[in-house]
Amino acid sequence: MPIKVNPTHPLNLKVLAYLEPPSVPGAPLVAEFEPGEKPYLRHGSHPDVVQRLWDEINPNLPEDSRCLVNGYPALVHPTKGILLGFTSGTHYYLRLPLQSVKEAETKGAKKILKFSSEKPLDVHAELGDDWVAGSYWDGEISGCKAMFNQVEVG
Repeated sequence: MPIKVNPTHPLNLKVLAYLEPPSVPGAPLVAEFEPGEKPYLRHGSHPDVVQRLWDEINPNLPEDSRCLVNGYPALVHPTKGILLGFTSGTHYYLRLPLQSVKEAETKGAKKILKFSSEKPLDVHAELGDDWVAGSYWDGEISGCKAMFNQVEVG
């Protein structure tokens, strides 16, 4: 069963606004993960961050959550349609329980990302208080799994 994003769910509104325009012109809102040749090189994100999201975090979730959202590699709760993570450029972003967000920030996750050619990204203002820019901290995996389960019951 293909993954669908709930575009009107309040948890998705800011993230979907951020992911506009699509990373690939004409990309559909949601497309299935296709493991074909070089799947991590075709979506406008560095392969290392796609690998972190799809190969290191996704296998620890109760269900496969890999897909593309507006052409961006993403994790979406397969039955609730809530975005749990995505990649963009050289960064990956995760939705975590608020306690995990605070801990992630003490482990190196940044609230503000500075880019050379763009205005800085305030992760909480643009995406929501439950989002972090990933920092390869081990606790991100358990935090993302906890958010998956929290969304499932919520």
